[in-house]
Amino acid sequence: MKNIATIFLSCLFFQNLFAQSIPIGTWRIHAGLEDVVAIADAGDRIFCASHIGLFSVDKADHSFVQYSKATGLNDVGISTIGWCDDAKTLVVAYVNSNIDLITPNGVININDIQQKSMPGDKTIFQIVFKGTSAYLACGFGIINLNIAKQEIEDTYVIGDGGSSAAVSSIAIEGNLIWAQLSNKLKYINISSSLISDYQYWNSVVLAKKSTSVVSFNNSIFSLQGDSIMELKNGLWQLFHYTPNHSVVNVKANTQHLIIAEKINDSVNVISFDKTHKKIAQFYAGIAISSTKDIYEDIANKNYWIGDIYNGLFFYNNSFSSERLVPNANHYNTAYAFTEKNNSLWVAGGSINNYEYAFNPNGFYLLDDYGWHTHDRFSDPSLDSVLDLIAVAVSPDNQQVYFASYGEGLVQYTPATNQTQVYKNHNSILTGANGDANSIRVADVNFDADGNLWLTNYLGTKPIVVKKADGTWKNFYSAGSNIALTKLIIDKNNQKWMLVNGGGVVIYNSGNDIDNTADDHYRHLIKGAGYGNLPSNNVTAIAEDKDGQIWLGTSDAGVGVIYDAADIIQGGDAQQIIVTNATDSIANYLFASENITDIKVDGANRKWVSSGHGVWLMSSDGLKEIYHFTKENSPLLSNNVYAIGLNNTNGEVFFATDAGMCSFRSDATQGGDTNSNVYAFPNPVPHDYTGTIAIKGLVDDAFVKITDINGQLIYSTKALGGQAVWNGKNLQGTKTASGVYLVFATNDTGSETVVAKILYNK
Repeated sequence: MKNIATIFLSCLFFQNLFAQSIPIGTWRIHAGLEDVVAIADAGDRIFCASHIGLFSVDKADHSFVQYSKATGLNDVGISTIGWCDDAKTLVVAYVNSNIDLITPNGVININDIQQKSMPGDKTIFQIVFKGTSAYLACGFGIINLNIAKQEIEDTYVIGDGGSSAAVSSIAIEGNLIWAQLSNKLKYINISSSLISDYQYWNSVVLAKKSTSVVSFNNSIFSLQGDSIMELKNGLWQLFHYTPNHSVVNVKANTQHLIIAEKINDSVNVISFDKTHKKIAQFYAGIAISSTKDIYEDIANKNYWIGDIYNGLFFYNNSFSSERLVPNANHYNTAYAFTEKNNSLWVAGGSINNYEYAFNPNGFYLLDDYGWHTHDRFSDPSLDSVLDLIAVAVSPDNQQVYFASYGEGLVQYTPATNQTQVYKNHNSILTGANGDANSIRVADVNFDADGNLWLTNYLGTKPIVVKKADGTWKNFYSAGSNIALTKLIIDKNNQKWMLVNGGGVVIYNSGNDIDNTADDHYRHLIKGAGYGNLPSNNVTAIAEDKDGQIWLGTSDAGVGVIYDAADIIQGGDAQQIIVTNATDSIANYLFASENITDIKVDGANRKWVSSGHGVWLMSSDGLKEIYHFTKENSPLLSNNVYAIGLNNTNGEVFFATDAGMCSFRSDATQGGDTNSNVYAFPNPVPHDYTGTIAIKGLVDDAFVKITDINGQLIYSTKALGGQAVWNGKNLQGTKTASGVYLVFATNDTGSETVVAKILYNK
């Protein structure tokens, strides 16, 4: 059980630190919250669910609290929510049939239906309540959830002949429970001892296919086609129909029946009283295009509308509107990350084995002010630009470049908020072999001189450079029409380029880019003497702090080139052999994994992703430090296909098929000198149990912490540019309140710094 007070406080803490440092060892979920699927009234707050996350809005001041796997929920992919006022509990139903109860005393997970093997669709569509019992309409029937006992009490399979049948909606009217099937309504006394037997459910035939049933003023109303029908004396009577208006939602409360109709891109909301008199009507406006849920707050005389594309809207008693969405990225896709000066740039596109995904999501920035999304809606120049899959920031931080797989190179200038797209008409980029109009840029990277290098996938001259002076040049060195993909530039100014299914190309442009006479290249493939790659299917590449090149493959593990400076003249990759601690069997590192990315942190450790989560390995690859999966951590999915590092604060970002999330690690990029050294948090709160970070240190500094009298309390070595302290002394005891001194120096003693930490026990 997870204490709800702790979760609320955690959510507020994360919200306040959204774009700043978060504690070491904690997670954040970076999910777009604009796809609202359900809303629920919890008295002083409105809860709002999206597919990835959950947030609440304070009715009085419209402040937000966000909830996710990082703050106590047990899953992602919410299908619907419901608030039980009798139990003061929010029921959260996920698309995989997992269920969370957010109770006053904690979060209770109920996964019986999720884990049970059974015929039929287990999707949960709606939740209604009677007392402390929740009735869940789902793809195979109805779930009776006893909130007081925190358990599934029963399931009702009520299809013809006892078969599974989707129940899209439920209504409770007096002692009767009504279930909406596609072609009929079924009902029974909710207290009947025979409710589990399908034979005792009564049927009402529908005039048209229906998806929704509601109870209002002792009557049953059904949405049939675009008509609202009322059941009277066993017969259906037309209650409401507007020609050319499609009804998207029907809700009822104790006083009113509310209908939401879509008219082009607007939504018309109509409210009826118990006498069937229309008492209110307003147009929600063109901002709302797909209403998923609507709620009338009778006491405060206002409305809340959830839209699947635009988030949550509030309408006051004069029908003035306010859009309410927490700061978050608009989209859940990401393909590549680059950090510069504590700002994270994200390419929001996607591809599948270098086939088009036609992803129009643009690019994003996470900075001290939160998330900023740049897409075709905010920037018309991106209207036809799809599949942005790589990003590079210029050394002077003035330009940001994105690789579009099909539409060329995108240049963005933050200072002027202007975008320029380079294709074959205004650059020397060439179309793909066999598809001349497809300008496929697969990766971008800057060298130390400010030249931008690109891989022009299947281009006539596939190695391309946009020089610092703005002129262009391209090269045959890798061969014509070759499928070059990922690109890195090492400390020796060598360009390493992966070939889709064909190994690795190394290219050295010599002392003068324009002089091809001093160019050298080598094509590494599988086989001793040819590069000895573990496989030709190389999918990930990274240079570590020692200048070694790490190569990940889709089918044969990891290879390391230890002599990268001389490999272009000859030499082979090597594989790391690890021994399984359980059975002592030796094998190659990650031999069974489809490696999707490798990144090197400030402590020279390797982050490795695959379809089975993400690992943090020691600098030599022999020791596993972390293995995060969705089962043992807030990681959104085990299918992780890209990793990003914020080298300024140590936060590690993961792009998954379920969205973006991040983990604050304990290593940052160190420098040649101590710079702006400080501790976080400082002062240390009296109830703080996390790790204290000392940042801004010289690379791999030696750190000693003493009390004010000079007695040694703790010593360690920095992980890159950051040292961590658990607040305990050398004996493992929590230190007393007071001022502590931090002494840090490099291995030669030429860089020394002293800092202070105020510790409140």
